[in-house]
Amino acid sequence: MGTTHHSHLKATIAALLSPGKGILAATERLNALCQADAPAWKLTFLFGRGLQDATLTTWGGSSSNRVAAQAALRHRARCNSLAVQGKYSAAIKLEGP
Repeated sequence: MGTTHHSHLKATIAALLSPGKGILAATERLNALCQADAPAWKLTFLFGRGLQDATLTTWGGSSSNRVAAQAALRHRARCNSLAVQGKYSAAIKLEGP
């Protein structure tokens, strides 16, 4: 791997993993990386925060929000699964709970 490519990849990964960027931005960046021609290795998502944030915010500690929180979890899991395949889109983002 060339120095220029290596430097670009390091910067891209740092941007993907930077805290405070938000889960939607991380999903979009992962999707863009996975759409690149012949990535050198398989890329995945840091699922912990990416799945928990929307779920916990929706749940808010109330059992009455359980079904909505489960729907939020399913939606984020689907979004990130598609992003790993390079198939995530704005239309899918809008389908969420």
